[in-house]
Amino acid sequence: MHTLTRWISLLILGSLAGCGGKQGQAQVAGEGATGGEQGNIDVQALMKRESEGLTRRKLAVQSLRAEVLSAADPKVVVEDNVAKVVIPIGAEADVQCLLYDQDPLPGSTFVNIVESMKKEFEVRQVATGAMEVVKEAPVTPLTLVYAAKTAEGTALGQLKLAFHSRLGSSSLCMHDELGYVKSFTDVSRSFFETFDHGNPGLDTSYVEVFAGEINDQPAGHDRNLLFSEQGVRKLLSMSLLMIQTGPIEIMAQDSSSLITVDQQDRVEKGRWVESQNGALALDVELQRIKGNRYSYKGTRRGGEVKGELTTKDPLGLASSLWTQKELKSRLAKPAAFKLGFEQYRPDDDPAAVAPLEIVRRPEDPPRTVRIKVKDAEAIALVDEQGRDSHSEVVMAGAKIVLDRVFERGK
Repeated sequence: MHTLTRWISLLILGSLAGCGGKQGQAQVAGEGATGGEQGNIDVQALMKRESEGLTRRKLAVQSLRAEVLSAADPKVVVEDNVAKVVIPIGAEADVQCLLYDQDPLPGSTFVNIVESMKKEFEVRQVATGAMEVVKEAPVTPLTLVYAAKTAEGTALGQLKLAFHSRLGSSSLCMHDELGYVKSFTDVSRSFFETFDHGNPGLDTSYVEVFAGEINDQPAGHDRNLLFSEQGVRKLLSMSLLMIQTGPIEIMAQDSSSLITVDQQDRVEKGRWVESQNGALALDVELQRIKGNRYSYKGTRRGGEVKGELTTKDPLGLASSLWTQKELKSRLAKPAAFKLGFEQYRPDDDPAAVAPLEIVRRPEDPPRTVRIKVKDAEAIALVDEQGRDSHSEVVMAGAKIVLDRVFERGK
């Protein structure tokens, strides 16, 4: 339920109400569309090109290990203190996969790339794509078609990107040449599936990944993890909302929260961080003082926030673990019910808690509930463990759908 309400808040508050180069560009005489024939160049044929004869080849450099599809041996190079794996695919341009020491924000990374490309080239098309899950982490694609003026005429290029948001091992693969779309997808996936540099990551007991759609178009993902540190349970959630707002425009919002829960599944403390198009929009920490009293401090939309708040519930804020157990118990029986509790959504109002109501009506199908947030009512399908597996809501002219596409653990 917390996943869906976060997306609703993102939409209400969001805008919905450098790489690239000469390598692999195709010289064309005409202007305009990216398909068909331009001058003596059949651009449509170039866009259909794919690699042949790719085989799996091992890469081992210090602690880095991978086994990737390639046309020749891959190698590791370091440029400007950034390591990248170079993978030949039998094309003019190689596939290159950047390795990050610290996990960057995928939405901010994509926005920065698009804006950098616009400064250097004439970007003609930007297209988002469907997310897939590799090694329990989302892979988000993005494609740009651009034109550059050269002495020989206009050169067309196609930059394909795939960002693997893996904790402690995030990477970005790219290929800058017309065509080779499937080849790039297969090669980058082979890298993501096998890339290992010795970072064990979190020891999670539960992981789930949701794919998001807005008006039937891919719009990002939401990932929730449960883990323990020194016997203390923590909930880590990370979201990417990325939508196309024009032929060459995207809007991206990266969000995360880290919540510590007590033995009663109530919130002990937490931190919420959000960035919009690469700019920090929210960074708020919440700390329990005693019982149902909490203090908060941080920044929101450029201003400082600080104070205290109190919940009506004497036990304090309910976490998603508490909600899950309540729904598991109530949905084990066919009776209608109404479950009300409070949530902390600092993107809405860091100085207060917000009511949330989950209702099951007598006529509702099995395991179906209604979630009332603000002026919206969402429909959710809940599994036998009390976790939502599918939810959707229509508001402000947009239909939001979240589908759980991966789950592991308890």
